[in-house]
Amino acid sequence: MPRLICCMFLLLCLALSSCSGRNYGEDTRGYELFDRADYTKARTALQSAVERQPRNARARCLLGLTELNLGRKDLAKVALTQTVCMTSPTDQWHIIASQKLFSRYRISPYSCLQPHLRPPGLMRWGPERMPVKIYISPGKMLPERYTDRELDQATVNEMVSEIARPGFLESADSCPLYRDEMRTEVEQGLEAWDFAREAKLLDYRTVDSSDDADVIVLFCRRLHGYAGWTYYPPRSGARPTVVFICLEMHEKLDGPDASQLLKAVTAHELGHVLGLPHSPNRQDLMYMCRTAVADVSGGLQAKSISDSDRASLAGLYSLSPDCFF
Repeated sequence: MPRLICCMFLLLCLALSSCSGRNYGEDTRGYELFDRADYTKARTALQSAVERQPRNARARCLLGLTELNLGRKDLAKVALTQTVCMTSPTDQWHIIASQKLFSRYRISPYSCLQPHLRPPGLMRWGPERMPVKIYISPGKMLPERYTDRELDQATVNEMVSEIARPGFLESADSCPLYRDEMRTEVEQGLEAWDFAREAKLLDYRTVDSSDDADVIVLFCRRLHGYAGWTYYPPRSGARPTVVFICLEMHEKLDGPDASQLLKAVTAHELGHVLGLPHSPNRQDLMYMCRTAVADVSGGLQAKSISDSDRASLAGLYSLSPDCFF
């Protein structure tokens, strides 16, 4: 029954698309061939449509479904994941691709559109900026005006300019809750994404100076109700991206639990640094809440990166973005 519902929904989408009055060229020919189950010819037409219009969600989704019908499961997974990553959750092709990915592969990648871009778009690091250089400050914190509320763009620009001023970070106060061993825990949080380096999706490394850093990790005692927050550069190619990690909960947790929470928050914020937005799926590391979960002993355990997180990052870095960091 679920498969029948999905097929009926797909046919409805095809009918609506064909009646929309828009000229898709090879896309139109591709879905006509798909509708006739001539998958070999449909694949050629749809590939051509995707090459000419990389953000054509209908063509990319149908290409994925065509690959699936031709038995090319890996190529189908890539095309369907890309469809999900580049569309909003309400888009009809996003919904079709999501359903197929879950039913066939048991993964739920999510939209990677960044809501702060107008219109929402994809944002990631380009190969010329690799490796992304990350500076973990020794507990440095900024004045409270930068952490007591979510900042508007004008204040972000002011903050970034202040951080870039020579000698500013060196003279900044240290968070009283910071301990030297926390640096190791932050580094372990960063390592959660090492699979992306091994897969050559991207590259990043820590550096010892903020001077040429692309990303600066700072700390604070309170952060307007959040455990971490990432502020992107004010414009493409600018630097740095600023990550705040709140240490307030460390006053209330035992050592092992505090360590797990710090690793989890760091890993979650690095996901944002790499270009991922929040996930709607509770089991994902990039879910907005609960970056750490209770383990069998009742303590905290940092969430692992899920297969859906992995697929979303791979999808994002296989697409041309609207904006590079």
